[in-house]
Amino acid sequence: YEMATGKLPVPGPNFLAQNQELFFIRPSQAAGLPAAFDAVIERALQPEPSRRFHSAAELAAALGAVADA
Repeated sequence: YEMATGKLPVPGPNFLAQNQELFFIRPSQAAGLPAAFDAVIERALQPEPSRRFHSAAELAAALGAVADA
């Protein structure tokens, strides 16, 4: 998120609560990125580890799909 937008995904002050609620400005709004990128970032930032990408290869494939769209 930070590499794409230049900002932290959860600016605070209550980092834990904001992260649990996935409270962040979508990258498509924060940096004018494609809306499809939002789903990738939302999955990567999931508070529950089992809901995140399981490998860097899986994340790279999802980002590649956004780039190809």
